[in-house]
Amino acid sequence: MAVIAASVDTNLLVDDVIRRWPQTVAVFIRHRMKCIGCPFGVFHSIEHACEEHALEMAAFVADLELAVEACASKPNSACLQPEPSADVDRE
Repeated sequence: MAVIAASVDTNLLVDDVIRRWPQTVAVFIRHRMKCIGCPFGVFHSIEHACEEHALEMAAFVADLELAVEACASKPNSACLQPEPSADVDRE
């Protein structure tokens, strides 16, 4: 399991990252990744998405981490979502 940053594991699915940390949507957009709403987001890991978009994974994950940490530092932050459950129905 590849972990580059404390919270964002590169094996996490794109959809799970966006659901858990909605503030990361801006990071995907800034990197010109069209993952938001993409039907493959439920299948592609962060690692695979970086490969598909020819992005430097460490830099992308660092940007994701900054977004997560910025939100987490705010008390009672509304942008934090519960961790996705493996048994959640995605339909």
